[in-house]
Amino acid sequence: LVHAVAPGLDDEVVDRIVANSDGVPYFLEEQARAAGEAPDGAAGAPLALSVFLAARLDELGPGPKRLLGEIAVAGEGVRLDVLAKLTEVRAGELDFLLDELCRRRVLLRTRGPAGDAVRFRHALMREAAFDGVLESHRAELHRHIAELLRELPGAAAPEDLAHHYELAGETERAAGSWLEAGRLAAASGANHEAIKLFRRGLAAVARMSEGGTRDAIELDVQLGLGTALSTLEGYTSPDARTAFERAVALGERLGDTATIFPALWGTSSYWFVLGEHRIDSALVDRMLRIADEQDDPRFRFEAAFVAGYRGLYLGHFERAREQLGRATRHLGLEPIADLPEDSGIVSRSTLSVVLWFLGEAEASREAATEALRLAEALEPSSRRAALTTCWVSVNLAWRAELDDDSEMAIEFADRAAAI
Repeated sequence: LVHAVAPGLDDEVVDRIVANSDGVPYFLEEQARAAGEAPDGAAGAPLALSVFLAARLDELGPGPKRLLGEIAVAGEGVRLDVLAKLTEVRAGELDFLLDELCRRRVLLRTRGPAGDAVRFRHALMREAAFDGVLESHRAELHRHIAELLRELPGAAAPEDLAHHYELAGETERAAGSWLEAGRLAAASGANHEAIKLFRRGLAAVARMSEGGTRDAIELDVQLGLGTALSTLEGYTSPDARTAFERAVALGERLGDTATIFPALWGTSSYWFVLGEHRIDSALVDRMLRIADEQDDPRFRFEAAFVAGYRGLYLGHFERAREQLGRATRHLGLEPIADLPEDSGIVSRSTLSVVLWFLGEAEASREAATEALRLAEALEPSSRRAALTTCWVSVNLAWRAELDDDSEMAIEFADRAAAI
C-alpha cells in the first residue's frame, strides 16, 4: 500500500511507516502520502494518529482547514448548495478548494437525486477536522446549518434538524423536530424507530424551561409515544399507559380537552384489556362527555366506537348496536389523532358480532362482508392498514366461530396472527 501511494520511498522509510501505523490502513496511507509529499519529514519521530491527522490538516492551510471544519460539523455529508450558503468562501474559490481536497483524497464528491454533495473520505479525518473547530463556533455552525436545511425542501430529515438544533442549544426547536421525526416514523409503520425518536424528544423537553410551551410539546410527544408503544407492545403496555396518563395530566393543565381525548382512549384500552371494566367505564363516560362538547363530529364517532366495543364485551348488545351504528359513519374522514386503526371499518366488523348475538343473521353477514371489503381496499402501506386488517380479521374469526364455521374462523385467525 505504501509503495502504491508513494512509489519513490526507500525501503527503510517504508518499514518505519508500516511500524508506526498501528495496523490502521488509513493511518498507513496518510503517512505514506505525507512522506511522498515531503520525504525529508519522513525521518521524524512517530506521531499519534490524532496528532498526525491534525498536522495534516494544518499543512492544508487556514482556508481549507476552516472549510473542512464546516463540512465536518454539517454531518456525514453535505450538499453543495447548502455548503455554498454555509461557508464564507466565495463560489469560485469554493469549487477550486473542493477540487483540490478531492484530489488530495481528503474529500469525495457524491451525486444524488437532491444534487451533488461532498463527504470525508474517512471518518478519522472528519473527526480530526471536527475537533479542530472551537466548541463555541460549533454551536453557531449547528444553528446556521439547521436554519439552512429547514429552508431547503428535502435537504434533511427532521431527525437531522433535531440533531443540529440540539447541539446548537436550541432545545425547543430540537424537541419539535424530534416530535416531527417520530410522527413520520410512526406513520410509515416504523414503530421501533418512532419510539426512539419520541424518547429523544422527551429528553429535549426535559431541558426546556417550564411553562405552557414545554407542556404543549410534551403532550404531543407523550401521545405519539403512547400510541407507538401500544401498537407495538399491545394495549397492556405499562409504558404506553404511563405515556397516556402523563398526556392526560398535561392536557388538564393546559385545558386542552380535545387533545386529552386520544390519551383517554389509550388509557381506557389499557384497563379494558386487563378486564378492569369499572375503571375503564369511567374513562369511556368521560370520552363521551368530551365528544359531546366538540363541534367536530369525528369525536362523537370515535367515542361511539369505544363505547360500542365495550358494550359488546359487557353484553350490552342494544347499546353496542346503537353506538357502533353511529361509529360506522366515520369513513373517509381524517382521524382526530394518530390512532392506530380505522374505527369506521373496525366498528363494522364489531357490529357484525353484535348483530349475531341479537339474532339478526343476515344483517350480521352483511356487516361482516362490508367490513372485509373496506379492510382489503386499504392501501397496504398506509399507517392504519395493518392493525385495522388484524382487528377486522379477529372479529370475523369470532363471528365465524359463533356460526360454527371452523375453517373460516381458522382462516381469519391465521390472517390476524400473521399480522
